[in-house]
Amino acid sequence: MKKIIPFMSLLSLSLALALAHPHVQKTVSTEIEGTSITIEYYTTPANMSHVESVAVGDFVSSRATLTLNKNLGKLNAGKYLVGSIRKGESDWAMVLYSGQLGRGESPDQSKLINLRSAFSTEHGTATHVSLDLDPGSGPLETSLAVVWHFGNLHLQGALSGGSQ
Repeated sequence: MKKIIPFMSLLSLSLALALAHPHVQKTVSTEIEGTSITIEYYTTPANMSHVESVAVGDFVSSRATLTLNKNLGKLNAGKYLVGSIRKGESDWAMVLYSGQLGRGESPDQSKLINLRSAFSTEHGTATHVSLDLDPGSGPLETSLAVVWHFGNLHLQGALSGGSQ
């Protein structure tokens, strides 16, 4: 009996780890105009009920960081938190915050950097948070954009190109 208890404990722990939902750490990087751009984040399941509870004007953090090794347009070299502001029932804008926030903290909105943004619900459904650096589309067609896909929400924020 004494040998069974440690075995059962080890078996239970092994099963818990095997069945746990993985949060994959991802890094996306590119270079443009001599500037190295890196996004780091963890995949998390899309929680659309949380999105529904966000009020107009509220800040939502992606918990992803964007790092620039040199200035790019109006952005200084450094590390930024990628987030968004709900502008309306079906409108969001991408913002950057120079600094870090604790879980549940909100930034001073006067210190947010607003990016030219394009929002859509016409890009399918992402079951997990996905961020990327891609050529922008629609009104951001001539820009390099941060793309944040979460559930059926698809938000782009221009880092370069076009009028900032």
